[in-house]
Amino acid sequence: MSEKVRIAVFLCNCAGSLNKSLSFSKIMEALGKEEDLSFVMESELLCSEDCLSGLIVKVKEKKANRVLIGGCSPKLYEELFRGRLMVEAGIDGNLVAVCNIREQCAWIINDIDEATNKALNLLRGALKRIRKAVPVYESEVLPQEEVLIIGGGIGGIQTAIELSKSGFKVTVVEKEKELGGNVKRLNRFYQSEISPERFIEEKIEEIKGKAEILTNAEVISLKGSCGDFIAGIKAGGRILEKQFGSVVVATGFQTYFPQEAYNLNPDERIITQLELEEILKDKEKARKIFGRGEDINVLFITGMTGRFSKVSTGTVFKNSLLLKEQYKNRVFIACRNAFVAGEGLENLYRRVRDEGVIVFKFENKAPQFLLKDNKFFALIFDYYLSLKASEEFLNPIIKIPCDVLVLEEEIIPSGDCENLREVLGVDFDSLKFFQRNNVHYFPVESNRKGIFFAGACRGTEEIPDAITDAKSAGIKVFELLKGKIKCYKERMAIDKDKCTLCLTCQRVCPHGAVTYTRAAVISEVACQACGVCASECPNSAITLRTYTDEGIIAEIEGFVL
Repeated sequence: MSEKVRIAVFLCNCAGSLNKSLSFSKIMEALGKEEDLSFVMESELLCSEDCLSGLIVKVKEKKANRVLIGGCSPKLYEELFRGRLMVEAGIDGNLVAVCNIREQCAWIINDIDEATNKALNLLRGALKRIRKAVPVYESEVLPQEEVLIIGGGIGGIQTAIELSKSGFKVTVVEKEKELGGNVKRLNRFYQSEISPERFIEEKIEEIKGKAEILTNAEVISLKGSCGDFIAGIKAGGRILEKQFGSVVVATGFQTYFPQEAYNLNPDERIITQLELEEILKDKEKARKIFGRGEDINVLFITGMTGRFSKVSTGTVFKNSLLLKEQYKNRVFIACRNAFVAGEGLENLYRRVRDEGVIVFKFENKAPQFLLKDNKFFALIFDYYLSLKASEEFLNPIIKIPCDVLVLEEEIIPSGDCENLREVLGVDFDSLKFFQRNNVHYFPVESNRKGIFFAGACRGTEEIPDAITDAKSAGIKVFELLKGKIKCYKERMAIDKDKCTLCLTCQRVCPHGAVTYTRAAVISEVACQACGVCASECPNSAITLRTYTDEGIIAEIEGFVL
């Protein structure tokens, strides 16, 4: 005999902020007449520890076996409520529902009666669905405790350091012949006095003996799911297969010089920012080029590609300051925009100006270049000068002779990203960097459970950002692999008699959770219950047990009727 349904309803007024928009007394009175209710209660702030603890005590006291919470968006706290109620009150997570009466009612409807009626209808619909909900029981999987890190730059190395400290076995796969990535190409940092070469060597030394390092290697296949991945690694002319519990991608970036943006012919006086870094590392070569003091005019141009990043801005500022301080050159910067929203960049910009570097802002009129009598000139339309040009008879076009012209490259994903995306089954963003699962809540996660990103493989990032990413990825891996991985048993129900192996579910699953034998098989660990497979299945062979057709229809009827 099935247990009698006893539903506890909690209404959160968001610290009283919703009282002017919703009539909670009217809602409570109306809900009190509904069937199967254990009690209805108003609360001040359910997401606070005191109120949440009180909620759990009340549920246990009244022996409720289902919970409906009316408050803010489920995206914010539904997982918190489900987790606490499951652990502390023994209520299955599928028997807990959160109804959004704040963003969908109180915040968008001015009339209190109209907002209250809509909130009441939403709550009635949620009640009807939760009555028909069935429990989805938890199960546990023991994961592999070894982690695969793809990429041996600062992001990958720092991730390896963090994970080795936590007791995990780590394998680092690097496509180049040595670790270090782009950091080894830099002359100096602007955030620190330590040299980039020494900085990265110290990091590499820290993981020696603590991680298996495979250089001149690449990941060519990945099978399995979170907790039990099987990676195919090509290294030293042979292919290895190893099991891993999790994967961290830290493949960094590469640079690309957009010739079409500048429309310039090759000239020894024209170099890129990265080429300048390499020149400055070679002191003898740098003295030959820049050693004539104020006789040398150096012009930096940034923003021509239409993209702005603090990485590019910081590089221009630090190198212009170095040329000014060490070689006493005359230094100019022409920029479309100065991106200083990074740690230390505002102060660096002020130092650049104080040292006598001249900065021009050219807005939408890009600089033009002129070669005359084997002398190179840049013609810059200065935006601020143009504002006064007509009234003071000034010429807003400034002609600068250039002994060295330093141009900005674009920062793009590393060359193997496209192949790696296919191998791992993860998403790209619009610029083909690896897509973050959610930029606000899950910055290092991917669309596949157990695969994480760190560093510049997911966008233009500086060294401190990459280190922060690595630490975040390390924490996520620790939370995932230490102990057993909790998942839900048969959250997706498959009718094997209906399944025709059309593989639609496998093609549309964004989480790589579907394989097949005689019928489709959905990994309980990898599945994130998005419901895409159930909605796309042409034969209705898949059911999301947390949102059955019957439950959804009941919720619609509760709202409409």
